[in-house]
Amino acid sequence: MLDVSQTLHTNEAASHLSKKDGFSITRSELDHLMENYGLFAATQNYVSAEELYRGFDVSRQFFALPYEEKKKCSAELRKDVEYDYVGYHHFKSETAVDADQPDLKEFIQISSFPGLRSGGGRIFDPFPYPADIPDMGPVLEALYRGYLGCADAVLYRVLDLFGIPDDQARDLVENCMSTLRIIHYPPVDSDDARNAQRAAPHTGINLIGVQPKQTHRGLQYIMPTDQSWKWLEHSSDTDVAINVGELLQYITGDALMASKHQVVNDLDISGKESRYCIVFFKNPNPDVDMPSLKYPTRNIGEWFQERMKEIGSWKQ
Repeated sequence: MLDVSQTLHTNEAASHLSKKDGFSITRSELDHLMENYGLFAATQNYVSAEELYRGFDVSRQFFALPYEEKKKCSAELRKDVEYDYVGYHHFKSETAVDADQPDLKEFIQISSFPGLRSGGGRIFDPFPYPADIPDMGPVLEALYRGYLGCADAVLYRVLDLFGIPDDQARDLVENCMSTLRIIHYPPVDSDDARNAQRAAPHTGINLIGVQPKQTHRGLQYIMPTDQSWKWLEHSSDTDVAINVGELLQYITGDALMASKHQVVNDLDISGKESRYCIVFFKNPNPDVDMPSLKYPTRNIGEWFQERMKEIGSWKQ
C-alpha cells in the first residue's frame, strides 16, 4: 500500500502568475522552495479549468482509437524534419535513464516552429488529426499556447533573478521549440506493476516543465531534505507545478537543481483506471548557445540531441 499521507499540495509552493503581473516569485522564495521541495508552483490565469478538461476529453477519444489508427499518427512516420519528434509514441516506447524497463505509457506531442514567435507561435501540424475527433487540433493547440504563456512568464522571471542578460534571455525564451505532451497511462495488472513503473525516476531535459492537474494521482517528487517521495496534489484546477529541467540547472550553474520525479503504480486507485496528464516542456531553439554561470557555453541542439538519444526519444 502506498503512503498517501506523504503529499505535497501545490498551494504550499505556489506564487502568483498572471498575464497582467507576470510571475511574482522572489529569489529568496525560489531558493526556499527548491531547497525544501525541489520544485515550485504557480496559480495562473493563462489556461482555464474548462480548457484543461476539454484537453483531457479529446485525449481520451484519441487514445481509445484502435492501435492501427493511432499508428497512422506515429512520430516515426515523420522523416523530413531533424528535430521533429511530434506525433504518437506507442506504449512502452520510452525508457528513463538508468531504468531497466520501459515506462508504462503512451503519449502524443505537438510542438512549435523555432523562430516563428512573432507570427503567434505557429504550431506544427503534428500528425493527421483523426477525422472523427474534429476538435482535437484546436483544443490541444489552444492548450499549447496557454501553457506557453505560463512557461514564458516563469522563465523570464527566473532568468532575471539569476542575472542572465536580456538578449540572452530573449534567445532562450522567444526562439523556442517547446512541446505539449499528452500522456495516457493505461490500467496495469500486478505483473506489469512489479516489473516497471508508470514512469521511472527521472529529471526533465528541458528548461522548465509545466505540470497541470492530473486526472488521477500518481506523480511524485523526491524531497531534497530527506530524499523521501511525496505525491503531488493540485490545490486547484488551474494550479501548475513547475519542474526545473537539466538545461536550466546548467544555465544557473547548479544553483537550481533539476526536479526529480516519477509516476508510480497505484493498483488501489489509478492503476485500475486510465490515467491522463498533460505536460508542457519549454525548450529553446536548438541553434541557440546556452550561457552558464558556472560551465562552458554549449550549443543547445548538440546537448539536447545527446540527452534525447540516452532516453530513446531521438528519431534516428
